[in-house]
Amino acid sequence: MSFVDILITLVRNIIPYYYLMKWKEPKKKSISIVGISVLTMILISNLALIYGFRNPILFLIIVTIPSLAIFYLFSEYKDGRFLLTFSMVDNITAVIFFLVDIFSYLINIDKIVKIFLQILMLILIGCISKLVSKRYHELMTIKSSGWIVISALSFLYYIMLYAFIAYPTYIVERIEYLPIAILYCVLVIVTYMVIFRIMVLTKEVYKRKEKEYILSAQLEKQEIQLELQDLYYKMAYTDGLTGLKNRTAYEEKLDEIRTKRENVLSLWYISFDLNYLKQTNDSLGHHIGDNLIKSLANAFKEAFKNNKNIFRVGGDEFVVILEEDISEEELIKELENFQRVLGRYSKIIDTNISVAYGYSLFKNSEDNFDKVIICADKQMYINKNNMKNN
Repeated sequence: MSFVDILITLVRNIIPYYYLMKWKEPKKKSISIVGISVLTMILISNLALIYGFRNPILFLIIVTIPSLAIFYLFSEYKDGRFLLTFSMVDNITAVIFFLVDIFSYLINIDKIVKIFLQILMLILIGCISKLVSKRYHELMTIKSSGWIVISALSFLYYIMLYAFIAYPTYIVERIEYLPIAILYCVLVIVTYMVIFRIMVLTKEVYKRKEKEYILSAQLEKQEIQLELQDLYYKMAYTDGLTGLKNRTAYEEKLDEIRTKRENVLSLWYISFDLNYLKQTNDSLGHHIGDNLIKSLANAFKEAFKNNKNIFRVGGDEFVVILEEDISEEELIKELENFQRVLGRYSKIIDTNISVAYGYSLFKNSEDNFDKVIICADKQMYINKNNMKNN
């Protein structure tokens, strides 16, 4: 092994290392690492030549140990990914240059031509390494326990390849083993093609799972947002005691009617007031008064079960807006049904639930909706006074 052979051996490994290794630092740092590695290995190689080491030991000393130590020190990955990259680079480049040596030996070409072929192989290795480096770095981002198994297989090939080709002497000196050696080299290349394909498939599966996880997280986030919106709506627009819509919802409904009054054909505005709530609270306690309010709310929900516009607008004040085109006779029938339902709830809680109400019709866009409200409230108060007097 001449100094030129040693130099080419160093370069053939350093080029793919430079592109395929994932460095801790950016390009400037990786360039300095390569420079240190080259100088170190050249120095060691000269010492090895001086002391006359045989080929296998010489290669181990000038390439394997220094490059393993230096590149491990500055590599970002220090697990199976590093070992796989290291052994794969050495295996593939060694196979390529071994085939060049076999070709040179069989046709007995000049040494200058052989060096020229080796330089062409270096250029080819550099181009391929640069071409696949981005994809290879993407594959390296997969966090998987499978790296240990793959790297162990690759490193086993690494040991077997050099033991087979270089021990006890270089394979070219044992011409009878060349067919087996070539077959083994082909096996090494095919194995790495399979490994690379497995890595690609693993990356695709990883990406698919990642997308599924992201999609699941987004859906979960949307569900949480919808739940929060629903909770916010309930907190903002629902009366805590009765479950009916509160005054905020009532005011928004009035604004909607005023804004879209041209689209309103007709509606009935009904104002309710619970009688004797203050007296009940003072004499029997607020919990009894709360039972009256909740029972009244349940009566509203049952009697007007298809109506979403039932509001508690005050402590004992309620409003029902019927957006239906019905006659006054039909409305009275609905109110009579409400009174029957209310009587049943009075029996359930064993307390009379007395309610006064008044209603007014908003028929077309020419009517003043505020006057409709005033009219219904006025009728309700008249009804309330009559009930007290009786």
